[in-house]
Amino acid sequence: MFASRPPIRRICEIHTAIRRGSYPNATTMAHRFEVHRRTVVRDIEYMRDQLGAPLAYDAKKRGYYYTEPNYSLPIIQTTEGEVFALFLAERVLRQYKGTPYQAQLESAFAKLVRQLPDEVSIDLEASTGVFSFDMRAVLSFDPEVLKSLTEAARRKLGIRITYKSPWSGKATEREVDPYRLANIQGRWYLIGYCHLRGDIRMFTPSWIQRVELTNRTFQIPRDFQPETLLESSFGVMTGKGLFNVKLKFNAKLAGFIKETVWHHSQKIRELLDGGIILAMRLSDLKEVKRWVLSWGENVEVLSPKKLREGVVNTLGEMRNMYL
Repeated sequence: MFASRPPIRRICEIHTAIRRGSYPNATTMAHRFEVHRRTVVRDIEYMRDQLGAPLAYDAKKRGYYYTEPNYSLPIIQTTEGEVFALFLAERVLRQYKGTPYQAQLESAFAKLVRQLPDEVSIDLEASTGVFSFDMRAVLSFDPEVLKSLTEAARRKLGIRITYKSPWSGKATEREVDPYRLANIQGRWYLIGYCHLRGDIRMFTPSWIQRVELTNRTFQIPRDFQPETLLESSFGVMTGKGLFNVKLKFNAKLAGFIKETVWHHSQKIRELLDGGIILAMRLSDLKEVKRWVLSWGENVEVLSPKKLREGVVNTLGEMRNMYL
């Protein structure tokens, strides 16, 4: 059982025995671990020389003790809560099955758990009956595409892609400098400089049909700030304008709308009838228009005029479909 454990587990066992006042030595611990005595000697030397453990040998009790009773190993000091948080993170990331990182994630999690001291224990499998995770509308994509994009971004290599827009159905050949891979609202996007458009654009991996890494290297501009790229967008679509959007929600939805931060610029004003006015500054109106339509009769666009007219036109087209 102990022979297959990595050195860190043996060190944790030795540390626990010393703290317990058992005065372990190389011979007794080698017998416990079912390893050669010299193996434990190397573990003790590592604890003393590399980890700085204040070890001393008591000739009378024929074992080791700490000259500083409160010494703690600088290895993995964790709590059950921290292990459980790690478990939850692993379960959430499982929702991205098919990515090139799924196997590595599961392997890394297993290694971390195996290296935890025995004192920390939690039934992770039983916890699956307490929590459930359901991430819908996650875009599917070829794992090899994301893997190639990751490699290109990491090595700062230009790429050639075949990009097919779902809106027009047309495929275009593009050269792109991949600056950053971003996960936004549960979906992956590639942010990079598009040589065809001469501007920084966002690409959806599921719409990339082919990726070819080139030998051309690039440097990310110093003024590139991915955090501010979407600063004025409601989702992932950016525009060149700046619109002061004001939406009036009735009392039925006011409580729900108030409890969520929909945009960093939002301001909320409460009305006497229980409703609210949500104000935001956005650079593009396409995504917020779809969002407004999803709330139906519970919201009214107050401004800008362009957004109000866009909602009216869409409602008219929808009405004609059902007449």
